[in-house]
Amino acid sequence: MVLLADKRIDRFYPSPSDGETVWSRWIAEQMGGIAEYVLPDRTRVDILTDTLAIEVDWVKKWPEAIGQSVFYGIITERQPAVLLLLRGKSTESKYLERARLATDKLRIPVFTWLTVFKGDA
Repeated sequence: MVLLADKRIDRFYPSPSDGETVWSRWIAEQMGGIAEYVLPDRTRVDILTDTLAIEVDWVKKWPEAIGQSVFYGIITERQPAVLLLLRGKSTESKYLERARLATDKLRIPVFTWLTVFKGDA
């Protein structure tokens, strides 16, 4: 599934230069999920919904995101999922292809979020 940010949803929209934590908190709010849900071992699920444990990261860090989401899914008894942040760079496609290959095989949902607009950059 692809989530593309094609319009500003609210008055505060993170900048493409903002960190993953800012983006994950903002996206959690838009989804109605819990941001930075703390587990008993003090690790944090970026976004927790009723059905998903979502790890948010920049697309280049896809292997880390997959591993963390699997762990969070096990601990929370929810489906692991990955949300990869994109900056619209051509170099990101190879990472996205690799992530999709792995997540398809593992049956883990992968979402993407484009952090720039046509007028931005």
